[in-house]
Amino acid sequence: YQRSPTLPKSKRSRSVLLANNQADFNYILFSGTFLAGPPTGYNNFSSFDRYPMNCTNPIPRFLLVLASFELYQRILPVCKPLPTNSLAELEVISLLQLMFLWYKFLVIWRWAKVWSYLSGVEVVDNMNRCMFNNYGFEGFWRMWHRGYNLWLVRYLYIPAGGNRNYWSYLAVFAFVAFWHDP
Repeated sequence: YQRSPTLPKSKRSRSVLLANNQADFNYILFSGTFLAGPPTGYNNFSSFDRYPMNCTNPIPRFLLVLASFELYQRILPVCKPLPTNSLAELEVISLLQLMFLWYKFLVIWRWAKVWSYLSGVEVVDNMNRCMFNNYGFEGFWRMWHRGYNLWLVRYLYIPAGGNRNYWSYLAVFAFVAFWHDP
């Protein structure tokens, strides 16, 4: 937001305050947040109208993910664990159910990225790796919901003290629990 030099100083500060309140209101009510959690930080969101986006069009990737998810649902049957299943069968069924969850969230987050792109907001890419392309649990956790992870670190974990105390861990996990199921 640029200040207007023609306004008197008292009116100028009021116009800046109103513009900041409008940016706060827009950030809180941004539909991408309700589709897939906080996709971006406040500073990135508030600067999207001043700077052009540098991201590629996410619509083809979304359509490819949606088509592959449909294929996954049509080709692989829905398997339910039964008491007569062997241990190997239960492992395969568990893996297929985990892949289904991964695909489901991938479709939701790709749709939120498309929605943000059409709104003119550049957001980070959630799950930019396949679930089998992670070398450890930490990498999987960071990529699982990357926008939400970055938002939690920036706006909750670091202000709560970071790794200097356990209250920051408690605050983050309590907030995550409340966010997912109030």
